[in-house]
Amino acid sequence: MCHATALAVTVWASSWESKLPSDLRKVMDQAKPADKAEVIVQFRTGPSPNEHRKVEHLGGTHLRTLGVINSGVYVVPFSKLKALASEPVVVRIAPNRGVSTPAPVLADGDQ
Repeated sequence: MCHATALAVTVWASSWESKLPSDLRKVMDQAKPADKAEVIVQFRTGPSPNEHRKVEHLGGTHLRTLGVINSGVYVVPFSKLKALASEPVVVRIAPNRGVSTPAPVLADGDQ
């Protein structure tokens, strides 16, 4: 019984849906076939030329590598995100959201 439960949990955890945040899945459902998304794809190991080719085969374009987090930034058709997320080497796909730094907090007397 425990073995079957562990197997079910493993299968669920590796499904394509678990690799995409819900907001991205919602946009996928509403996107036109030609629409594209700029996403960060995290791989089990750093993105190699082989991983770049997999994304390119799905119509994606590699923009840059984020080696520290085993990821790459790509532009990928929304219609191909499910196939990309189904790849065993893919850990997670997330929208490439902008990052900003907050304004510095000044101590009393600083100007």
